Order: sequence, then C-alpha cells, then structure tokens
Amino acid sequence: MGHFQFMPSTYNNYAVDYDGDKVPDIWNSFPDAMASAENYLTKLGWKHDEPWGMRIQLPWDFDLKNTGRKNTKKINEWKKLGVTTYSGSKLPYDDDMKGAIILPDGRKGPAYMVFSNFNRVMIWNRSDNYAIAVVTLADYIADSNKKWTPLTAEQQYTMNSDEILQIQKFYNKISSKKIKEDGRLGPQTRECVKFLQHKARLPEDGYPDYRLLNKIQNYDAEHGFKVPVPTKKARTK
Repeated sequence: MGHFQFMPSTYNNYAVDYDGDKVPDIWNSFPDAMASAENYLTKLGWKHDEPWGMRIQLPWDFDLKNTGRKNTKKINEWKKLGVTTYSGSKLPYDDDMKGAIILPDGRKGPAYMVFSNFNRVMIWNRSDNYAIAVVTLADYIADSNKKWTPLTAEQQYTMNSDEILQIQKFYNKISSKKIKEDGRLGPQTRECVKFLQHKARLPEDGYPDYRLLNKIQNYDAEHGFKVPVPTKKARTK
C-alpha cells in the first residue's frame, strides 16, 4: 500500500505522522510516507553510519562458489582473492569488515559487494534486483554530483517462469531438501540453481541459463549429469 508498498501489518507497526495532522497517511502525504519508510528501515536494523555496499570487479579466475549473501568474508580476504572496486582500485573499507558478493544477473552481469544494510532492504522485499535499485537510487540522491550511468551487461538467455518452474521441480525430485515451486527466481531458487550447477559442473553463479536447462532435460537417473560412454563393440572377424 502507499508510495512504498507497505503491507497492512507494516503500516500498523511502522507508519508515522510527519506532516502534523495526526494521521499517518502513506497514500496522500509524501512526508508521512517517507518518514514511515525511514522508521521501518531503522527498526529493521539499518545503520546510518555504514554503507550498503558497492559495485565491484572480479578477477577472471574468481571461484563463483564464493558468491551469495550467505558467503561472507572479511574485506582483507576478498582483497587476497583479487576483488577490487569497479574502477579497479583497492576496496575502501576496513579490512575486518565482513561482506558478501552477489551476482543478480549471473556471471555476465554486474557484481556487487554487500553488507548488513543491504540485507535490511532484503527483509523489506526479497529480491536482489529490487534492493539494488533502492540502494543505487539512494546513492544518486545522496550525491547530486554523481553522473547517471546506465548498467551494461553481456546479452544472455533469460529464463521464463515455466523454465524456472521446470528447474524447481527437477531440484525437488533429486534433492532431499524441498523448495516452493512458483516459477520465480528468488533467493531459495538461486541456491538450488547453484546446487544443480555444481552437480552439472557448470559455473556456480546461481543464474539459470540454457546450458543448465539442457543438462536437466538430458539427465539420466543412472549416470546423472554425466554423458554415458557407449559400450565398445566387439570386433567381428
């Protein structure tokens, strides 16, 4: 509901009156809506003196198994793995600060290092792309001198909901853990994609593509993702 997509329970718990009319109106009063959003983020644990993260550059030989919001490492460890800012300079944060690396659009898209503040936005909406849009826009608002730069990425195959559903069903078929079959590429589905990519010996970026789908469609219960070697025919005299 309102300017910032509040749920009814969120409105009841976090909406505030900011314009002084004693009514928290997140629909018609933008000051109320902004103040309510700030109150909600603060209560979720947003720290005003800490960054959300930044866009980064990965070395060509980076092991994609290290990506994902659950795979946190100290900045010093990321530096040793060759991670730099997007411009190629040294990461600016304290060496003991912990962060994770995410690839919202897979290995061919932009890479980001994210901290706890980013996870607070993810509580609001569990979508990497949604959170990236929010924090990136916030950066532009905070720095009026920052020039707007459109994102660029290599063209790649984009899964539709039916294909993602096919991957989810396949995962539930071969794994003891189960996920919701909804055709959406959410955090749980990304983790299951990484699991399947590992099994299929594909780059583990958590982003499904036609190669993974092809592997799934040719999966053999006896041999798994491996291509069975044909039996050598006996020579005839």
